[in-house]
Amino acid sequence: MRQFAVLSLLVLLAGCATLGLRSPVPEAERAGMQNIGVSALLGERHHAILVGVTSIGNRYYAVDAAAWDIDGLATSAAVASLSAAGAWRVAPLERQGRAAETFYRDGDYRTPDRDALLALAAAQGLDTLVLVLPTADDTYPDRAGGYGYQAAFGIGGVSGCPYVQFVVEVVRVADGRRLGWDRVRDCDDAADPGWRPAADEYTAAEWAMLRESLEDQVRRGVTSALRWLEMTGPASATREGQDSPPPGLFRRD
Repeated sequence: MRQFAVLSLLVLLAGCATLGLRSPVPEAERAGMQNIGVSALLGERHHAILVGVTSIGNRYYAVDAAAWDIDGLATSAAVASLSAAGAWRVAPLERQGRAAETFYRDGDYRTPDRDALLALAAAQGLDTLVLVLPTADDTYPDRAGGYGYQAAFGIGGVSGCPYVQFVVEVVRVADGRRLGWDRVRDCDDAADPGWRPAADEYTAAEWAMLRESLEDQVRRGVTSALRWLEMTGPASATREGQDSPPPGLFRRD
């Protein structure tokens, strides 16, 4: 019985590790911060995903959403929240004109080039870096990290929602140590225009609804994560067609 209990505990802990537990920034670390840089790497691709009843029915395409400037929105939200705390000098990390995707190793958002980001931060005199990164998540294995729209077959037919999936990390520039992190997973069922097999099948009004929902989710997600990390106050609970899915998508196939 004791062996079974120990095994059960190990399984539970392994599951928690996979999900990535939240971890607030220790007070001693916050006290030593002076110059904070912020960079969001959610990218310029709106992911459109349909999870079929079987793998044969899975569909994916990406839409160029550069005009939405989701990274700029996420960065501005973080800078505003951190600046309002009044404890540090805060500014966006200057990336020398590089797009988010250029920091993905081998094109995989799950392996950002942290060394390059830390080098930029050090050159700009920053001691702390706040990163907003797309992330894979075992709770929703069929969602690509970042943002987009996911639909799936259910009892009542196909339904979906615009979603965001990312992690907010606080990193010490001197040694690259991650001081704290919080995962953000959100999905807006009220803004579901329905699945379309191609981007041009959505109306302008539907795209506007999707964009507004995603912007709101990103803004709220970033600010709430920073609050939970205790960085801003006490914690409280258009490319069309069938593109190649990002690495890790549809991992259960």
